[in-house]
Order: sequence, then structure tokens, then C-alpha cells
Amino acid sequence: MGGKSWRGPWSRLIRAKASVPHDIIRAELAAPPIEIEALTRAFSFVHSLWDTTRDRYTRLALESSRQLALQGDTSCWFAQMTSWFQTHGFTMDRLPPFQYSLQTPLMYLTRVEITRLIRQDLIELDTRRTWIEPTQELGTKMAFYREHLLILTTDGFVTRPSYMDTHLSHALRCAIGQLRTSSHQLEIETGRFRGVPANNRICRLCHLEPETELHYICHCTVYYEIRGRFHCLFREGFGPLSRVMSFEDQRCLGLYLLEVHRDRDTLPRRAGGRQSQRQITDFFTPDTDHSSIHTHSSVHIHTATTGTLIDRAVELGRARRPRVRGATQYRRRLQRKIRAVLFRRPECR
Repeated sequence: MGGKSWRGPWSRLIRAKASVPHDIIRAELAAPPIEIEALTRAFSFVHSLWDTTRDRYTRLALESSRQLALQGDTSCWFAQMTSWFQTHGFTMDRLPPFQYSLQTPLMYLTRVEITRLIRQDLIELDTRRTWIEPTQELGTKMAFYREHLLILTTDGFVTRPSYMDTHLSHALRCAIGQLRTSSHQLEIETGRFRGVPANNRICRLCHLEPETELHYICHCTVYYEIRGRFHCLFREGFGPLSRVMSFEDQRCLGLYLLEVHRDRDTLPRRAGGRQSQRQITDFFTPDTDHSSIHTHSSVHIHTATTGTLIDRAVELGRARRPRVRGATQYRRRLQRKIRAVLFRRPECR
């Protein structure tokens, strides 16, 4: 019931990488696998068949299919449903809901209530099999997510993180979501693909310790000035990671992560002597009047502003929503159709 083949368009909401496990994406959205909905409808349908009277054709068909399955016919409906239930760990004699017994006297549940209980049981069972008591050892990303970022209720249900229910821009949502789902470019992630041991994935800026998510957010000395501007995030200390990522003001957290991300991208470029777009723009902006100090200062302010706007445009271009392929061709095709329709009308000629 893990649903490894499930990957909907929701990963684009935070621009998660393809290497992120599907269970992490579902936990970010608190969305159950597709198999749960299919099993819920199947269990509810089987319960409705058993609840019918024995003189109904549906009940007679169910009994006939059951007799064929007992005789060894694997092509009948009852045998195929039994085989499908067994692949998910259920038997036809023991179906959800497990919270209440349907044979209990003086307890009458409607079909909607039974379906809701079945869905709750399946979601709780899937959460237990995936996160609480997994059948196999979790991977590195799954284990990190369960230890630091997964939020479970006392009943065993996954709670959706607060940034998903907060009105944020696309850039802020991506900044938080990518760090939570290990879709970043930190050394702890990029070193895994290069085969570098975890202890040797040292931060390329401070060179003090491995560049993990906790080091990147709370401990790296390069971002000390930025942390001072967002002191509300670290009012209770620099850690743990779960407390910082679940801060009540998710917009403040997103702004901090976005600024740290920008600073991390520009620091190696500035340290290596590589000219940025702002420096190139300031150099090539014409400065006609060198004699007047006032004019020179105004031109300098103008060029700095121009460089800032260009840098800002580049950053906004990175954080734009993904464009739909073929949108331009669709508009052109639609315009041609409109012109053709207007050309056929006599009053438009």
C-alpha cells in the first residue's frame, strides 16, 4: 500500500527533485496514496453486498462467485478481489473498519460513516507501515525526514506542515519546501551523488563542519549577519532543526531561507573574483560628466540601482512559476482562428 508509482503534479508546487521519495511528498501534503481511495471504495462495496438480503440478485451473485472461488476458479470476481486484498495485507474474512465491529448490537452506522471509518483505518495503517513501523529500513532522506520534520498526531495521522496552509509567494514556498524535502544543493546532498562520506561533506564557506541542514540554518558563521536580522527565529536558541522549521511565522522563515540561499550562491562568485551582473552593468553604463561631483554621484547611484534591478530580475526569473509548454503556440493558433472567423463575416471585410 506504499504506492511507489504515485507521483502527481504536487511535487511542482515546491519544485521537488525527482530523487525525493514519494512518501515525503505525500507527507508534506498529508495526502494518502491513491490505493487507499481504491481500497476504501472496494471495502465499502463488499460491505454493501453482504448487507443485502439473500433474495437479492447481488447477494446471489456474490454467493455464486464465492462458491466458484472455493472450488478453485481464479477467474471469478470473488477470487480476484481476494487476491488483490491479500497483496495489501487483508483477507476477505477480516476487512476494515477495525475500530468498531459491525455485528455489535444497538450500533447502526450509515454507509457514509462506515466509509469514513474505513478510510481512517487505512490511512492510519499506511502511516504505521511507512513511518512508525516500516517493514524495511528507511533510506537516508526518509530517516532524516522522520526524525526532524515529520509531524504525527497521537492517533497516528500525518499533520500537514503549516507553510502549506499559509499564504506565501511561490519563491518562499519553494525555499521552505525544498529544504524540507532535501531538494537543495547543500554538500550533504550533493556529496551523496559524488560518493563522499557524510563526515567529509564539509561546508565550502566556513570549512568547519559538514554542511547539513542544521549547520546551514543555525550554525554556519558566514550567515551570522543574516541571522541577526531574523533574530525572532533564534530567540529560543540555534536549534533544534524541527523547532526552527516549525516556527509560527512561516513567512519570516521563508524570507530568511531565501536570503541565505541568495547569499550562498553569490559568496563563492564574489570570493573568486568573478564579476557579477551588477558590476558589469555599472562598468558599461555611460558616465558623460566626470567634472561635476554631484553629477558623478548621481550617475553612480543610478548605475547601482540599475545593477540591483537586474540582479533582482534574475532572482525573480529563477523563482517564477513553471511555464506551461506550448502556451505561445496555443495563443498564436487561437489568434489565427479568430482572424479566420472575422474574415468570413461580410461586415469585417
